[in-house]
Amino acid sequence: QARRGAWNVSCTLQDTNDFLFGTDWGYGDRLFVNAFGVITDCRINSIEIEVSNRTELIRLALNVTEQIV
Repeated sequence: QARRGAWNVSCTLQDTNDFLFGTDWGYGDRLFVNAFGVITDCRINSIEIEVSNRTELIRLALNVTEQIV
């Protein structure tokens, strides 16, 4: 059995009415990510939230369990 590598991916998200942090998703949740034309499963490993001038910036570190490139 071949071992699958793990990729660490980061992204920036923006909450919408249909996709809210703490309601629809949070730490440890599994999401799908589209990277390099491949859709694969990933896990949220960390969340960083920054608020500046009433603007919220959400950064995620994701762990992808399939090779995507």
